[in-house]
Amino acid sequence: MADSFQNGVRRAGRILAAGLCGSLCFALLFMAVAVFVQALAVLVIALLSAVLFLPHPLKWYARQAGEAAGVFFDAVMESFDSGRRQEASEKVASENTSGPGEERAASYGASSGA
Repeated sequence: MADSFQNGVRRAGRILAAGLCGSLCFALLFMAVAVFVQALAVLVIALLSAVLFLPHPLKWYARQAGEAAGVFFDAVMESFDSGRRQEASEKVASENTSGPGEERAASYGASSGA
């Protein structure tokens, strides 16, 4: 009888532990949903305040952002192109200066202003 009593106590303890874990899981789930709803509420309030209190319409800000992104993209592409141009001009210059030493010295003297 003592053995069955201990088994009953263990079973009750496991049931209580499983119930506690389940209730904690539900609490975490509801807290996560509450945080998500709060984040959405903050987003809605921010959008409403932007629409009501900004001095320009939203289209103007979208246009400005598009222009800024275009300028940035053009600058990045131009930096890549100038690097390629510089490499190409160095390659052409190295191919042109492959003559005898006297010609190099003469061209150096002419280019340095001597």
